[in-house]
Amino acid sequence: MQLQALLARVSPIAVAGPTDCLVERVVQDSRLASPGDLFVAIRGAHVDGHDFASRVDCAGVVAERAVDVAPDVALVVVSDTRIALAQLAAALAGDPSEELEVVGVTGTNGKTTTTWLLEGILTTAGKRVGVIGTTGHRIAGVESPARYTTPEAPAWQGLLRQMVDAECEVVAAEVSSIGLAARRVDATRFGVGVFTQFGRDHLDFHGDMESYFQVKLRLFTEFSPGVSILNIDDPAGEKIAAAAG
Repeated sequence: MQLQALLARVSPIAVAGPTDCLVERVVQDSRLASPGDLFVAIRGAHVDGHDFASRVDCAGVVAERAVDVAPDVALVVVSDTRIALAQLAAALAGDPSEELEVVGVTGTNGKTTTTWLLEGILTTAGKRVGVIGTTGHRIAGVESPARYTTPEAPAWQGLLRQMVDAECEVVAAEVSSIGLAARRVDATRFGVGVFTQFGRDHLDFHGDMESYFQVKLRLFTEFSPGVSILNIDDPAGEKIAAAAG
């Protein structure tokens, strides 16, 4: 896909350099970038991808501020590179969630069990099912290892595309709070959202319980799944029901 065509997906603040180049992949690790790739500079907890922008030999750099880039490399400035990464990954994968019924399962505990149960029920019903989660991913029963519960956006969208190509009809996916906070599943259409339960966890990342809850709430408010299945025996489930309407 041409970079010019991709720009509409990210609402750039500024663009410099050639935009008529062909983009084959989007990456967030400068070590993996090659000609034909878009490098998206992400500010991490310990490393800032913007610091490597000038060294990357690629089609273009997406950043949150003006940075030096190599000659003939396009620079695209956006307000949030994590959101842009997800939008670009979805576009390059052909928006696979539009061709699937994606069931997103979130909660402190019970995500893996729920996705496995869904896989078993749907498979018995004659459906081809994909699973994304902590213990590994499965595409119509074929397993592959998982590095994260919810993969980074390029891997997430790539998995969904593989599932479409394998003629899967439904995907049962664990959607972790860290995955939501890091915008890994942005630009995904969720047909169903499932909430299991809420407990104390990941406070080293989220800081406090309210911030942790608000991140999980995003699956049911910002993503607006057509159907929400909530455990209202948990007070957090009642709060989600009230917020999601």
